[in-house]
Amino acid sequence: MTNSLCNGHSNPICHTGDAKLTNGIVEHVAMTGENVNVIDAETDTRFNIDHSSGFRTKSILCLPIRDNNTKIIGVAQILNRTDGFPFDEHDERLFEAFTLFCGLGINNTLMFNEVSKAMATQKVALEVLSYHASASQQEVEVLKVS
Repeated sequence: MTNSLCNGHSNPICHTGDAKLTNGIVEHVAMTGENVNVIDAETDTRFNIDHSSGFRTKSILCLPIRDNNTKIIGVAQILNRTDGFPFDEHDERLFEAFTLFCGLGINNTLMFNEVSKAMATQKVALEVLSYHASASQQEVEVLKVS
C-alpha cells in the first residue's frame, strides 16, 4: 500500500507506507478503485478464509472511499446481509452513498487539520512581527508631534 492511501492516518505504519493489506478483496479495491460485490466469498480466490474465528463470510460488498479529487483514501467493506441474501444493486447504491460521506468526513478532517496548522503558523508570525514592531509610549508621542 502506498503512502497516498494512508494520507492523514494517525497509525505510524501508514505514515511510512509500510501497511500491508492481507485481504485480497480490500487490496483489489484499494489498487483498482473498482466496486467488488462477491456473492459467494468462499469461492472467490481473493478471499482469505479464517477458520479460527468461527465466523462464516458468505457475501462481501467492498467499495473505495475517495476524497474530493476522486483519489482513493480508504476502503469500506461490509459482510453478510442480515437476511442471508447476497448484496444487490440497491445495497451497492446505498453503500456507495455511505462511502461518499466517509470520504467527505475524512477530507474535511484533513482540511481542518491543515487550516489549524496554518492558523498556528500565522499566529506565531504575527507575534514575532508584533514583538519587533513595538514602540514605547515615548516613541509614539514623538511620532504624533512630528
